[in-house]
Amino acid sequence: MNIQQNIIVLLLCLIPGCYSTIFAQENTGNTARSASVVLNGDTVFTVYSALGPYQPSERANIIQRRIDRILSNEAFQADSLRLFENEVSTDVIYDDQVVLTITEADAVPLGRARQELAGQTLEKLKEVLIREHQSKSITTLLLQVGLTLLELFTILLLIRYVNKLFRFTHRWLVNRRDKIVRGIRFKGYQLLDANRALRVAKFLNNLLRWAVIIVVLYLAIPILFSIFPWTRGLADKLFGYILSPIKAIISSMIAYVPNLFTITVIFFATRYAVRFVKFLAD
Repeated sequence: MNIQQNIIVLLLCLIPGCYSTIFAQENTGNTARSASVVLNGDTVFTVYSALGPYQPSERANIIQRRIDRILSNEAFQADSLRLFENEVSTDVIYDDQVVLTITEADAVPLGRARQELAGQTLEKLKEVLIREHQSKSITTLLLQVGLTLLELFTILLLIRYVNKLFRFTHRWLVNRRDKIVRGIRFKGYQLLDANRALRVAKFLNNLLRWAVIIVVLYLAIPILFSIFPWTRGLADKLFGYILSPIKAIISSMIAYVPNLFTITVIFFATRYAVRFVKFLAD
């Protein structure tokens, strides 16, 4: 029996690459049981064990999504990250929401105590998130500045074309004053002659121009304020000043529909009743 085992080992050694292939497959099988949570090249945490129905890769994906949500939070505070000890695990928590759970099975492959690994993971997570938020803050600020400049350019462009439009209407009124702008008469009395009527028309044209510019600015400024987080409250308030009256008007109109229907019925009923009385009188 010993002679047969020695022959098998000798044959395996003589076949090139056979032993190394078997060894590599075993390593691959071992590493497949773990999954790392990586953020821009930094390994935040490596999951070595299943937790409930979730395998290491599923746990890593869940942790990754939770970290992404924290990154998308513009009001991120590193001090809100803390540890919460359970009997068999340690949770890393952000704003009372569990980010990741560290078990004894996650700590054993690293040769560390669970609490020690949890503390190191917390510090690593804080470090990575702070760095990412600082980097993201600079990128976001540059993007916000770019959007602000773009919107200012758009506002100036709109105002320029509004002015051009009303300068055109002004010239049109002046050039065609004999055909368009005439004096205003009422029962034979001359209330306004052609020149005064033209001045009124030009005044109304200019008034309408400023009204359009004010509307453009009023709609654009809330959008401008909504770009920066610290001015979004003002944007909501300014939009509220516009939307609240519009909603009130629409609600009043909808509420008045039944009354309008009643008035319509009364109108037609009265009309045909009068006709019927006239028919009887004739």
